[in-house]
Parts: sequence; structure tokens; C-alpha cells
Amino acid sequence: MIQTPHPLLEKMTLFWHSHFATNAAEVKNARLMQQHIRLLRSQALGSFRILLEGISQDPAVLIWLGAEANRKAYPNENLARTIMETFTLGPDHCTEDDIRATSRAFTGWFVLRGKLRYIPREHDVNEKQILGRKGNFAREDVLRIVLEQPATSQSLVRKLYRWLINETEQPNEALIAPLAELFAKDYDVLKLVETMLRSNLFFSTSAYRGRIKCPAEFAIGIVKALEETISTTQLANDLADLGQNLYNPPTVRGWAGGQHWINSTAIVARQNLASALLQGSGPYGNKLNPWAVAQRHGCTTPASARRFLLDLFLQGDLDPDVYNTLPKTPWGQDDDLGGRTRSFAYAIVSLPEFHLA
Repeated sequence: MIQTPHPLLEKMTLFWHSHFATNAAEVKNARLMQQHIRLLRSQALGSFRILLEGISQDPAVLIWLGAEANRKAYPNENLARTIMETFTLGPDHCTEDDIRATSRAFTGWFVLRGKLRYIPREHDVNEKQILGRKGNFAREDVLRIVLEQPATSQSLVRKLYRWLINETEQPNEALIAPLAELFAKDYDVLKLVETMLRSNLFFSTSAYRGRIKCPAEFAIGIVKALEETISTTQLANDLADLGQNLYNPPTVRGWAGGQHWINSTAIVARQNLASALLQGSGPYGNKLNPWAVAQRHGCTTPASARRFLLDLFLQGDLDPDVYNTLPKTPWGQDDDLGGRTRSFAYAIVSLPEFHLA
């Protein structure tokens, strides 16, 4: 996320990491988790259809869900339930009978020594009824049927709307319906994301700063803005302390997000992380230097550096009353420009406005 030349791709990979939440502590296999993240990244802005097919065959997902063995005599419902209730339709659009029939369609698949294997004799070849359809369905048939349901595209559009545009106001049906119809045609994620990001709604006042940044967005927003790299091991530990332990989402539903990111303890922890990133010593060393970045972009005075940092972190958009609370100590030739610039940068990223997107 720090070094990528394609930040939108990484942002969407993070979205799918929460949507297809898979916990490395339960998988206990770094290679499988690496393959899982590569799968997410490969289709993060690609085809949801291909992504879902990959997820249904992903050993890491199957191990995490406790679905690594699915025998004809004892159908395992874990993958079927999660695909229907969490990954696609939502809990109100399928029945227990649908889930049981789907688990039978998934029989025959096993994870053995970290690899997916199909054992034909363990597959249930009897007729199944799934979401009103009858047939001798297998895994690929189930995915096709699920993707044909309007509830799938609607559910995903609503979730992406919350991730990209606004998490405080629920979109109405008149807004969701055409987007869901467009998405259901080919499940092209890039086309849907582009439509959302180019929409008037994305640039509207109601959507402006209508999302609380997750810990990764908050921290990496500081790091990327200051054009440097840092210890990602240390950062991963600090993000875990803020409630976002990457590779280890808490449940199959991922991170709840929204106001769950913010409470009195979390705010203090975010400010402590911002201080650690900017202080010029400690675990992050002297990697992030706001004054050096300002100079690289043509700033030669403290006043120009202040304007630059305000534009950099808050697009220059700050209420005058709030701006007047920022540090204003006059800087002379003998002042510690680096230290004072760090303090000013810290004051900006500690504002509530910087926690919002």
C-alpha cells in the first residue's frame, strides 16, 4: 500500500480482504495466505465472478471456514453458508434448505496438505433445489445461480457505496437499482468503481468527509503524503493495536468499520501513532520529514510550508476557527524549522477532519 503506483488497486484489495475475511492465525500457513491476497489483488478491479470462483476454491478460505473436508455422507455447510449469507446474497435472501442443498453441491472437495483436491466418489450426484432451481448441481452451478440473483449485485453495490462514498447515509433504491443492474451484467468491478468515483454524488457535499478512515487509511495517508517508506513490521503492530490487524480480520464478516473505529481510546491511540510517525526518532526513526518534503516542493519559508502541509493533508479545506487553533508560534531564522514543521504536521493529522474521507 505504501509503495504501490496503483493506490486504488490496493484500496480495493483491502476492501476485498475485509469482504472475504480470512484469518492467518487460523490458516497457519503463510504461503496459502500469500496466495489468498494475490487472488484478491488480481481481481480487486477485475471480475467479481472470477474472484468468487477463486475464493470458492481457495485453500486458505476453506481452512479458515472449517470447510476443508466435504464428504457426501456428511455435507459441510460452512462454505455454503458463508458464500450465500456473507459473500453474495445476504442472510435474508436464502433459506436453510438452500444452504443445505448448496453444501451438497460442494461435496467432493478437500484441502489435503495445503492443496485443493476433488474426489469424485465423495460428490453428491442427486438432484438439489437451490434458490428455486432444481438440478444435479455442482459448485460452478451454485455460483452461477447465486450471481443471477438480483440480491447479489444489490448487496455488493451497497457495500461498495459505503466503502467509496458515504457510510453515514443509506442510499435509496432509486440510486442502487441502476448501479446493481449495470454490475449484474458482467460483474465488472472496475466499471462499477469508475461509475461511482465519477458520479456527482461522489463529489457532493453530503458525501464529503462522510467516511471514517480505517486505521490503515489513516496511517498510510500520512506516510504516502510525506513520500517515504517506513518499517512495515512496526506499522502492522501499531495498526493491530488500533483494531485493524491485517491478515487477521476478526470474523468472517471482516471489520465492521464506521463508528466502530472511533472511541475515546482509539482516538488517543491514533494520535500516539501519528506522533510516533512524525516525531523524528523512536521506532520509525527520522524517515518522515515534513520540512524536507515541503522544501522539495518549493517551500522556502515557514508560512509557505504551513500552506503546503494544509493542502497536502486536508486539501486546504479547514474552517477558519479550527485553523486558528493550530500552532502559530513565529519562526525566526534560528528556530528549529524541522521540529516546528513536524509539530504543525502533527497538529493537522490530529484534527477530526483528517480522520474523515
